[in-house]
Amino acid sequence: MEVDVSDGHGDGVVRAVVFDFGGPVLLTPFELLRDTEARLGLEPGALDWRGPFDPGADPLWREMIAGDITERDYWQRRAEQLHALAATGEDVRHLFAAVFDGDQALLVRPESHQVMRQAAEKGLTTGVLTNDLARFHPAAWIEGNDFLRDVDVIVDGSVTGALKPDPRAFQLLLEALDLPAGDVLFTDDQRHNVEAAARAGLRVVWFDVTAPARSAAEVAAAAGLGRPVASPPG
Repeated sequence: MEVDVSDGHGDGVVRAVVFDFGGPVLLTPFELLRDTEARLGLEPGALDWRGPFDPGADPLWREMIAGDITERDYWQRRAEQLHALAATGEDVRHLFAAVFDGDQALLVRPESHQVMRQAAEKGLTTGVLTNDLARFHPAAWIEGNDFLRDVDVIVDGSVTGALKPDPRAFQLLLEALDLPAGDVLFTDDQRHNVEAAARAGLRVVWFDVTAPARSAAEVAAAAGLGRPVASPPG
């Protein structure tokens, strides 16, 4: 889903491309469950979380999408479940440490990284607007992530206290970019965040994590870039 929105303050030219991090850039935990089970010595299929890949088989995900629980609630419940199976620790930081244990170059979507590189080569500002980067990952992990090192601006709701879809999150992003909303293209895998960004005047593309190559191509097209060609990891 691509929406072209101008707030009337800019000239409508995309000058910044901003990604949500978890999902559009970082692989989802759902895509890493079999590797996680193997590392922790669990039986294949012990972690049966399906999220957006099969919402019908994941009642907890459906509660989150319906707004009955928050995304933070969802992952906290999953952390508790993993703790019961593998004694990894009960909070979300322990869950994500277990899931994202490995070569970071293999954890980032190459198509999205290429879009970011193409945007930078074209002279666009690049950024990340995320809710839980510092909440979910330790500082050393964040500092070791090539994508995060390469972007110009990072706005993290777990630091600012303004979480998407709160309008303040998008206002803080625009202040950090020093750009009007209509000049900023934003992509996120949660539809309610995309809708909130559009209401704030940003151009938006919904990132479908079940079709990442197509979604990355839609972001590139909306930004006026060439079709992304994924580079080898690293």
